Amino acid sequence: MSDIKLTSNTARSLEYGKILEILTTYAVSDMAKEMCKSLLPSDKIEDVYKWQYETDAARVMTAKRKSPGFSGVYYMTDIVARANVGSMLLPEELLRVSALLRNARFVNEYYENVRGSVIDYIFDEVTPNPYLEEKIDSSIISADKIADNASGELFAIRRRISAEELKIKIGLAHPDTDGGSMIVYGRNVNSSHAATEEITSADIRLAMKAELDALKQT
Repeated sequence: MSDIKLTSNTARSLEYGKILEILTTYAVSDMAKEMCKSLLPSDKIEDVYKWQYETDAARVMTAKRKSPGFSGVYYMTDIVARANVGSMLLPEELLRVSALLRNARFVNEYYENVRGSVIDYIFDEVTPNPYLEEKIDSSIISADKIADNASGELFAIRRRISAEELKIKIGLAHPDTDGGSMIVYGRNVNSSHAATEEITSADIRLAMKAELDALKQT
């Protein structure tokens, strides 16, 4: 493909900048917007015809089934580069990967119903990965929260932490009564001392059960 080098006078006469601005408003993702802004005309007639046929095919497709969503498309160059060298990705980055995979799956499902045009080759390059998408979604709750089941080791650590916290609750329910406050079944026995936390009998039973469950895991 040979691109025409537009002079400033030619671009001004054609109002080429305004044309690209209008086109950019129809793009959803930042990547597509950048591609729209960088478009250049060609002096090859076969390229011009090809682009026109593809544009018309896209117009017909969107007239039949509207446009597929592209809101989950992000720049992935840095993320892919870091993953290729074995670097650890942040939760926020993994969520972006999941969003891209989800979008790829939606686009793939969308195009199965409108297949059969000169732009098939573009959609054929979109490859979803439901397994990886589900794995990320089930492991990453938000940018600052990892699910317990993200890994067996993380689950075990958090379970031990919960068990230790419940031990503390049991200790608060039956503290040393010499000069101290004692809280039993949600009632402060020594009103001269402020209660740190009220523990009910149900809490104690749950704590003991958690203790036994935790021991079974060790």
